[in-house]
Amino acid sequence: MFDVCRHNSSCFQQIKTTLTTLLPCSNSTFISKFQNAFISSTGFNISESKISLETTLQMNLEPIVLSTLSNSGLPIPLYYGACGRVIVVSNEGSNLVFYRHSSFQFRVFLARELLISMHELNTGNSDIIIYYPDINLENFVYNQYERRVKIIDLEYVTIVERSLFFNTNIDDDDENSCGKTLNSNKYCNTYMPDYNFQKQATQNENSHSTTIDIDDDKLVVNDFLHETDLIRTNIDKIDELIQEVKRIHSEMLEPMANPKLEHELDDKKEEIKKLSYEVSTKLKKMEQIKDNCNDHDKQNAQWRIQESQIFVLTRRLRDTMIQYNQETIAHRDRCKKIIVRELEISGNRKTDDELEDLLENGFPGTFNLSIIIDTQKAKQSLDAIEARHRDIIKLENSIKELHNMYLDLAMLVQNHGEMIDRIEYNVIKAADYVEDAKDNVNTAHEYAKKSAKVKKFCILIILITSILLILILILIGYFTQKKFLGK
Repeated sequence: MFDVCRHNSSCFQQIKTTLTTLLPCSNSTFISKFQNAFISSTGFNISESKISLETTLQMNLEPIVLSTLSNSGLPIPLYYGACGRVIVVSNEGSNLVFYRHSSFQFRVFLARELLISMHELNTGNSDIIIYYPDINLENFVYNQYERRVKIIDLEYVTIVERSLFFNTNIDDDDENSCGKTLNSNKYCNTYMPDYNFQKQATQNENSHSTTIDIDDDKLVVNDFLHETDLIRTNIDKIDELIQEVKRIHSEMLEPMANPKLEHELDDKKEEIKKLSYEVSTKLKKMEQIKDNCNDHDKQNAQWRIQESQIFVLTRRLRDTMIQYNQETIAHRDRCKKIIVRELEISGNRKTDDELEDLLENGFPGTFNLSIIIDTQKAKQSLDAIEARHRDIIKLENSIKELHNMYLDLAMLVQNHGEMIDRIEYNVIKAADYVEDAKDNVNTAHEYAKKSAKVKKFCILIILITSILLILILILIGYFTQKKFLGK
């Protein structure tokens, strides 16, 4: 039926446009609504807007859909503009892929919200019905503020006028059927590509069974801990490499240093750079995944374990790289002192500003040292100065390359600092409470001992008093009886 409407020259006053892919069997008035909405959103003049429309029609229909429907209350983001295939929309949150390891209850909630959003495409607008065949977790996001699932990929949609489904049916052999009311059953039975099924069929062509994990929280924790172990191992390697760099720095400053040390140092620095960027990237990715968790997941112990582990590893990497940076600066200062000493030996004293300028801009024309090349000692001084200058240039480049990573690590540690301070404060308080409890237990133990002694003493007094009372009563009875018998 779509093909009939697209190719039948009598359909809708012979309107031919690539928008029929998006709006099959629609009349010119309905199509013009989408055209005008996109033209208005460009902000160009009429001529430029039409050129932009024609370009967009050939590349991607998604901006046309968004410009028309983004403020209609449907579960789609706000549209700000587009340039070619680049589209700018509102940030609605993380896609559903990030929530696949959430709790089973929350995944059920997301599934329910997804069904509601798909239902809104059918019922949310009084004029149109939207068919969305590209079901993929990456195409949907969860907006935590609205507690709603939204669609972020609208490239493959089909939009139909709702009025086409009213009133009478249409026979398949009716050549003039185009423009009349469609029957919903016939329309829904028409072929529409399902990109989700197509993708699954391609990926699982030789597959015979599917296993669904209902609750794999334990697996997630194990994967996370395995990842942290790898990161910790890489940080240990970086620390070992830094110690090697310190050793090489020390040996390079010796009078008869091995020329191969420079290449060895470059290899160590390159390995440090590679490992540090690898670890930093993994930590940032783990941080993003953690931050994308919903409020419900942030209440469980698993999330808190991830929070503390990420912070500890980030702080350790930061401290390790600070140590590397300090060694780099210290070696630069040592090289600078050697240059100053060699310049003094050669009779070329420089102020600190002049020396910094030489280090910054190089040594043009061997910085006029040609006048001292006459002696072998002067040549040796020149070689030493140039070698140390090369070292300084490499050190400065190394610091510049790692500058952004230092900033990222500092930001991550700062963001977690308040939380860790609270944890440390609570731990200290807990330790104080434990000590207080220990003192209270000891005091209670002493009180218990004293109470036992008092109890025993009271029992002894009662026994003695009872015995004395019995003796007194016996004596009174004896003397009373004796007196009575005497009379």
